[in-house]
Order: sequence, then C-alpha cells, then structure tokens
Amino acid sequence: MPRPSPSSTRSTDENQVQHRLNLYALAAGAAGVSMIALATPSEAEVIYTPAHATLGCKGTYGIDLNQDGVTDFTLQNACKVQHVGFYTFFSDLISVTPAHENKVVITSGFNFAAALSPGTKIGRNQRAQSKNALMARTYGYNNESQPYYYGPWLKASSRYLGLEFQIDGETHYGWARLSVKWNHREHLLSVGLTGFAYETEPNTPILAGQTKDGQDAASAEPSNGTADRPVQNHLGALALGVTGVPVWRSAGK
Repeated sequence: MPRPSPSSTRSTDENQVQHRLNLYALAAGAAGVSMIALATPSEAEVIYTPAHATLGCKGTYGIDLNQDGVTDFTLQNACKVQHVGFYTFFSDLISVTPAHENKVVITSGFNFAAALSPGTKIGRNQRAQSKNALMARTYGYNNESQPYYYGPWLKASSRYLGLEFQIDGETHYGWARLSVKWNHREHLLSVGLTGFAYETEPNTPILAGQTKDGQDAASAEPSNGTADRPVQNHLGALALGVTGVPVWRSAGK
C-alpha cells in the first residue's frame, strides 16, 4: 500500500487548520457583533463649558448652556449707590432670570435661587420656577454699623445653580458654578462664574458639578473595567482568518 507523500500530508494538515480557523472566524465574528451591540455607548452625555466671567456693579451675563446662540438664563448684578446729604444709600441685588419656559431650582422656604452643594441631584422632583429668582441682596446707609443683607448666595463659594431648560420642546437639566463676594467697605457684591454644564439626554438628572456622564469631577475614580480587553483582542484577531493567527498567538501570551 503506497504511503502518502509528505507534501500531501502537509496539504491535509493545512486544510484542517484552515477549516478550524474558518470555524473560529465565524464564531469570533458572531461574538464580535454581539459585543459591539452590547458596547454601543448611550447617546446621553454631559456637556461642560468652562467660563471665566466676573459680574461687578450693573453687570449681566447670559448663560447659553447648549451653545446654540440663545441665552437660556441671565445673571444680573443690579447695584445702586445714591448720595443724599451726609448719607450714602447703597443697594445691591443679584438674581437669575430664566428665558422662555426654562426654570431655576429654588429654596424650599422662600423663592430664592438655591445655592446647591456639589453632588446635589438636579432633576424632575425639584422645586423650580420660571420667573426671576433672587440670589443675594444687601442695602442700607453708610452710617449704619449693620447693613441689611440676605439670600442663600451671600458669600457663597463654588456653589451651583440648578437649571432646567428646553431643547426642541424637551426638558434638560444643568448647572452653573458661581461664587459671590461681598465688599464690606462698599457693601457691594460681585459674582464669579467659572463654568456650566447640561445633560444631553432629555429628562435625565445631572449632579451639581458633574462634568462627565455618570461621574462627578471631584469624586471620579479610575475605571478598572479592563478585563474584557484581551478577549476582544483574541476574537478580533481570529475574525481575520489565517492572517490573524500571529496576532491571536501574541495576544494570548
């Protein structure tokens, strides 16, 4: 009985390897499709815009959360200094005015714009209003030892306005980070705006200070979700067929 030649044996082995690789490739391709489907990112995203604005006496600033050229909220520092004889009357009022059907989160006791702490949830179940909301106020005379002042934003440092606004008739939530300083000598206020953000997915809450989807910049931790990467490399290499064998072997080392 004639023995098979070395060339025919090698050809048979190569055919078997190729057949197995084709089967692996089919399995890898199907798994890859499933992985892609599972790994498709959500359309939800937090858009953060840094800002460096200071509102002094009679200053205004329009916050355009989604940068579409339309002001969504207006910050105003309405101050007044009037000299009457030996007296100097001063008054300063800081407020925020929502545009259109937008709203600002307010305090539970009064209709002041709330000065939210970092991490506060801003969403559907909040107390909000669509009209002008007071933030802080001071007034009195220069000869008074104790002027009148009130409002949750007085001397606030890096606190957040909770914002609700409309995009194409859908409700979105956002925040603006502000600090308020009080000049005790002149009894006047100044406002510093350092950034604002909003959630692109309608009716999805956002945390005060949140700059990335699902994370707060102050508390974000490095992700440890790297266990699936070698598996993806293996299957992706196998899907290439014979040309992917070197990659597949090196990935498994």
